[in-house]
Amino acid sequence: MFVLGLRTSGLPLLVAGVLVCAIPNIVTPLVGRYPLGLHPAITLEISADAGTSQSGLAAVQEVCESQVATLCYGVSYAIGNILLALSGTLIVALLT
Repeated sequence: MFVLGLRTSGLPLLVAGVLVCAIPNIVTPLVGRYPLGLHPAITLEISADAGTSQSGLAAVQEVCESQVATLCYGVSYAIGNILLALSGTLIVALLT
């Protein structure tokens, strides 16, 4: 299916997919660090949680050698999952 989709839609679809996945994980730590002044470990943890990445959270904990990064886990993980479910429903409703 991937190859068929790439043949019919071309490279722009692949580039758009990469950008949609990468931009939030790049922008979140930058916004958290500079305008909000949060600690870098907390901004990386928020980015990992909102992306529902437990492996990302484990990597942040390992580098920081602290459990402090898990403080925001519940809230950002829940918000990330709720927004994921709502956006999926919204896209289906708009396309039908």
